[in-house]
Amino acid sequence: MIELLIEVWEDDLGQQMGAVKEFNDVRRSPSSRTVHSFRARSFREAQYLYDIWSEIDSIWPEDAFDEPYTEEERRAQDEYLSRRQVRK
Repeated sequence: MIELLIEVWEDDLGQQMGAVKEFNDVRRSPSSRTVHSFRARSFREAQYLYDIWSEIDSIWPEDAFDEPYTEEERRAQDEYLSRRQVRK
């Protein structure tokens, strides 16, 4: 299965979690900093792993719809990572 790099960013307003992509990087505040990263095969899995890391109860029901990340999403992420400039 395809896995994407997921990051957790934190600023004065709290945390954001999402797959690494230009859209997510552009919308973060300049004061954001990376506090955690991991790989996941779908958004639901990413949310579940984030919940474990955050030590909170998962909000997903057992039968919640889940769609795996695609090869196209992985290629787009790989291309973006090759040119990404990360703020510290």
